Amino acid sequence: MKTIVNIALGVILAVVLLVAGCAALIGGAANEVQEDSDRTAITEQQYRQVKTGDRKADVEAELGDPQSADEFSTEIDGLDKPVGSSCIHYGKKDELVSGYQFCFDVNTDKLESKSSF
Repeated sequence: MKTIVNIALGVILAVVLLVAGCAALIGGAANEVQEDSDRTAITEQQYRQVKTGDRKADVEAELGDPQSADEFSTEIDGLDKPVGSSCIHYGKKDELVSGYQFCFDVNTDKLESKSSF
């Protein structure tokens, strides 16, 4: 009987250690992902300080390198210049699935719009 109790306690201890180890690994990975995200993330205050008409180079100088960028432009017959936007994206500090977008006119590089998601 004592042997069965010892085996049961050993199994329970092994399961507890396994669960604790997995939780530690997952927690460590989540912290690492958050730290990576925060490298290109900005605060709400930084977002609010960027104003329509600001130049793209000035925004990037102030906020740092963006997390990602996109450009959407098209040529239209009769217009000398393309029409479109160049957008840069930053994460929100301490959040993984939300961020900020700043879109600039492709011809002037001035901020046309910004959004929070």
